[in-house]
Amino acid sequence: MFGPGDFSVFPLRGYGLKFASADPAEFMASNTLDNNLLQGARVWVPGGVPIANLWAAVRNGGTYATSSTPNTIGLYTDSGLYVASLAPDPNLWTAAGWRGGALASPIPAQEEGRFVYIVILAGGMAGLFIPAPAQANDANAAWFAIPVPGTVPLRKRGFYQFGVSALPASFDPETYGTSTPFFPLVGGN
Repeated sequence: MFGPGDFSVFPLRGYGLKFASADPAEFMASNTLDNNLLQGARVWVPGGVPIANLWAAVRNGGTYATSSTPNTIGLYTDSGLYVASLAPDPNLWTAAGWRGGALASPIPAQEEGRFVYIVILAGGMAGLFIPAPAQANDANAAWFAIPVPGTVPLRKRGFYQFGVSALPASFDPETYGTSTPFFPLVGGN
């Protein structure tokens, strides 16, 4: 006879992560990360977990050519206020695997769990592909990316915004960008 926990999913700690936008096993499709395209995901950070590093999954690294748009990963509050980001790195998206690293200063843990937004931005890249959720389709955004009206704050689970040349100082999670199931596989530890 099997008991509770006998069929547990592979935990995030097996990837070295403490929080992520979704189970990495759900990201078996791919999507291009275009230049000047900001993609974001709403991520749950458990209580008691500081944020010291940010990571994004890359399926196929691209080739970099000079650009004034930074290659970076940013962290925002659930209400869209800028918190921190990785230093711009022209080589951030040039190899496959988990890409990212340490924030200049770790963000202290909070007693209660909280949602944050982790966003990725690419500039000067060609041939860059990131993992995408299997069967992702923008036609599903109405039920996938937006919560039931009147139940919780209206916050997009995933979004993208074209024409971005720098991380925004803040954004409105209700109106900024296009809601989508094509959110990035991002996380932290």
